[in-house]
Amino acid sequence: MNVTLNLAMDYAFQIHTPLMYLTKAQTWALADEMGVLDYICEHTHTCYNGVVGGCHECPSCILRERGLSEYLESKKAI
Repeated sequence: MNVTLNLAMDYAFQIHTPLMYLTKAQTWALADEMGVLDYICEHTHTCYNGVVGGCHECPSCILRERGLSEYLESKKAI
């Protein structure tokens, strides 16, 4: 995608996607390390259906909830 966009633009640029190679559990861990876990839980959503708080049924909600559960379980084990 970066190459395609650069071909269409008058100047070179780089798209950075630092979370692309992290699992959802790792992303939640990063949010916790940064001290924003509660904020992310309460103020963001990724629901494909646009439901605030999530519909808990779409693939995005399921993936997000599974990642959070995995992270919280790993945190308990430590």
